[in-house]
Amino acid sequence: MKKALLAVAALSCMGSAALAGPNAGGTLIAALSVGTVYTTDNTGYCGSSTTTVCDGAVVQLDGELPGVINVIAAFPGPSRLAGLTFGVSYTAGVLIIEGGHCGDFELPDGTWPASGTGTAVTWGSAQTDQLVEVYWFAAYTYGTPESLGLIAHPGQGGNFADDDVPSNIDPITGYGVFGFNMPGQVACPDGGPGPGACCFADGSCSVLLQTECEAGGGTFQGEGSSCDGVCARLRPPVLAASEPTASSSRLTSAMPVVVRTRATTSRARTPSATSSRRSSPAGERSRTTTAKRKLLG
Repeated sequence: MKKALLAVAALSCMGSAALAGPNAGGTLIAALSVGTVYTTDNTGYCGSSTTTVCDGAVVQLDGELPGVINVIAAFPGPSRLAGLTFGVSYTAGVLIIEGGHCGDFELPDGTWPASGTGTAVTWGSAQTDQLVEVYWFAAYTYGTPESLGLIAHPGQGGNFADDDVPSNIDPITGYGVFGFNMPGQVACPDGGPGPGACCFADGSCSVLLQTECEAGGGTFQGEGSSCDGVCARLRPPVLAASEPTASSSRLTSAMPVVVRTRATTSRARTPSATSSRRSSPAGERSRTTTAKRKLLG
């Protein structure tokens, strides 16, 4: 309930985000719940939608019997809808028997659902489908051509809010018209930006819009991409400790080879030391003369 009230507050303030939020490009359509018979015994018709794709919405009811009309938020891709504001405008021959919201909380105008009034609907947790039921009406005419159109809230405008705090606000970009005994109009999204795989530095992956991905520091892999191994392929391979790299091999081959020899315990005699122990020729002649004199007496 707290989140629902925060979404209402954000919608009432009509805040705006610097970047498009997750509900950007969304529209609001009114589609017939085909085959559903309205009775007063039923407590509500949320979940009765037979629209599976926006282009397949049935927007016309012929005859005088009442029909169940689903108000559906349609998005280009997965949404994150926590609240919206909108209104209704219809011709005098449209008779609304009753209606109800499909959220957790509603803040309607005092005379809602009179023509030209509006309401706000919020959820406690975000709705993430591409088509989200937000309201239903049981209505009929007396067989005359009439129309019931969805419009922006007369006081708060037409906006979608997500579940961030504060909420990101995206304007409703189109409104459908339901026809009684006349053609209606479908207002489908124009195929705005879609989500894709977002890779983060730790190798994790999430499917996000590009703006969300980049705001969170991730790398967007392209619209429509999935997380099936895409981030793992971007991570550099981890080499084993014993496996040399090309750069380390080049460094090793370029280093000079230094050979260390172990010193011997004996010291070689230097030429200078040997020559100092040899007698000179003059010295040898002097010693010979002295020896002869001793022999002669």
